[in-house]
Amino acid sequence: AASESLDVVLSPAPHGDRIAWVRINSPIGAELPEGGDIVVAPVSDLASATSVRHFPFSSPSGAVQGFGLDVQWLDDSTLAYVGVQMNYNSLSHDTTMTGLEVTLVHLSAGANTVSVVGGTTGASSLAIGPTTGLLHFTRDGDSRIFQLQLPDTTATITYDFGALGVARDVRVAGSRLLAVVGGSELQGGTIYLIDGGVATALTPTGSFWRHPSSRPDGRAFVAERYDTIATTFDIYTDSLP
Repeated sequence: AASESLDVVLSPAPHGDRIAWVRINSPIGAELPEGGDIVVAPVSDLASATSVRHFPFSSPSGAVQGFGLDVQWLDDSTLAYVGVQMNYNSLSHDTTMTGLEVTLVHLSAGANTVSVVGGTTGASSLAIGPTTGLLHFTRDGDSRIFQLQLPDTTATITYDFGALGVARDVRVAGSRLLAVVGGSELQGGTIYLIDGGVATALTPTGSFWRHPSSRPDGRAFVAERYDTIATTFDIYTDSLP
């Protein structure tokens, strides 16, 4: 008989008439997922999705990626993602992730190839744009947002939140950036808008938010808010200044 499992879908990334996403398979009751894939499908036929990268995966750097996050299209034939390692705490029963590196999947009619973007060791989140080949990323335990213009491999600092805390979930919002700062990896923190070297808090202190996403024109965002009483997440949307 087939074993019972839970399939999780993460990081949907539409691009024209195609969409890519992360599909994770985890047996019910397992401490960690047993594997997963980055898949691509026509928007009109999601059931025909094909795997372009299977996990776990030993990357060209030698790191073992448990799966990928923040999948995005770099161009028509290249996907970018953050390779991560999953960790399970047997005392708290929490599953956390350690960022490893930004990785590119080069799609082709033959065999797909993979490369690691130099200068992105420890990357924990990724955003692309607004110009071609411009990467924004955060690092585990770091208060800074970095940027890197491909094919360069030297990252520069876009913004440092300093004592406000660790930066996560960087996202492009038009010509500006969004990031989650402080709090915790599991519950989230405060969402900030970074514009012209100035960071403005968008959510109230003491509330916990994660995974913001901007509307294509950069004038509104959606995000998950943690309900500290129900211990669940709800999805909210709001305009951007």
